[in-house]
Amino acid sequence: MKIQQLDGARLAEALLRVPLISCELNHDTVAETATDFIAGDGTNNEAAFIRDLFALDTDTVIEKWYGGDEAARELIEKIK
Repeated sequence: MKIQQLDGARLAEALLRVPLISCELNHDTVAETATDFIAGDGTNNEAAFIRDLFALDTDTVIEKWYGGDEAARELIEKIK
């Protein structure tokens, strides 16, 4: 699962900053900022995850980051 490669602290910090950046850029939505201004160049997994979270549909996010439906369901069961 690609999700396991993410640094939780870096991800949390980045997620906390996105709305602030959105406000600074005077965007109507955080999604606009995430999809238009976060690089999806593959050099920063946390940034790529945030971009994908807002830009891709659920099935694609689950496949790309969680390894598909079955792996996602197993993870859900583990964290319940």
